[in-house]
Amino acid sequence: AVVSTQSTGETREEEEEEGEKNAKASVFDPNDTTIDKLKQHIIKNMQILEAHKLVTETEDYQEILTSIAKDICNQRKYRQRRKQDLKKMAATMEQIFHTHTHSHKRSCS
Repeated sequence: AVVSTQSTGETREEEEEEGEKNAKASVFDPNDTTIDKLKQHIIKNMQILEAHKLVTETEDYQEILTSIAKDICNQRKYRQRRKQDLKKMAATMEQIFHTHTHSHKRSCS
């Protein structure tokens, strides 16, 4: 088994402290990468996800691998959607600005 977890009698505070440590430990520096460090980083993160019951070792974590592959395939769609959302927000902001400026000019007249 790649990942094994142990059940302990940790208190809520201990669990929160452990979660904070895990969050800090999961920071990954791509400039300091070797295959072994990459493997260690992935295994550590998979252990965290498994401890939180977000993934299971069943079928070698196939669910999360499939999900990651789908995200990679859909990156273009996500990027286009974000671009459209930004254009809509910019147009709304421009409209608000013009409405505010126009109403301010009327109130000053």
